[in-house]
Amino acid sequence: MGHDSGLYDAEEAAAATNAKATAEVKGGGPQPWSEQVLIDCDGVLAEMAIPPDKAYWGSPELIPLQEPGYATNVATAEGSHALVKSIRGIGLDITILTSPWDDSPTWDWDRRIWLKREFEISKYDVIFSKRKWAVGGLTLIEDNAGHARAWAEQWGRPSILINQRWNADQYTDRSVIRVDSLMEAAVAVRSLHAGYNRSSQ
Repeated sequence: MGHDSGLYDAEEAAAATNAKATAEVKGGGPQPWSEQVLIDCDGVLAEMAIPPDKAYWGSPELIPLQEPGYATNVATAEGSHALVKSIRGIGLDITILTSPWDDSPTWDWDRRIWLKREFEISKYDVIFSKRKWAVGGLTLIEDNAGHARAWAEQWGRPSILINQRWNADQYTDRSVIRVDSLMEAAVAVRSLHAGYNRSSQ
């Protein structure tokens, strides 16, 4: 997929999948979730420490992740700062919605430190949960197709999936917008926000 084509596809997909969902809330007044964008961490804002297709649960390769401080030293993903800036630039709030790492006693706190240092995201705007479908928002930006699909089904709103090699074969339907970069994700968020605003006027 070409660069320009990717941007067009992301914007068009966002508009199409947004139409049905926004129609359902038309005339209902402001929605508490309408100004909040949920963002996963690993595979979205952060480079995946060990990609899911390169290790398995219980693998010796995962042992370093259990060490205190590990989550404070992961690399930011390409385009992650621009994504956060773009979302904030249109007046939307950001809430991090990420899975905990059960085998590390300090992972959650280390992650909050990293998010504050890298993106100025408050510890009060970070939610750790594997049940991502339980938290509402304008949209969810994810790298796991299962989470993205379950969230979209729960809230009747499109989620955004960052294409990664580990989700290439994972099933998604029209409720999930697939994008090739965080820049395309930013375009999709803007389109969803604009569509919601039009429907609620």
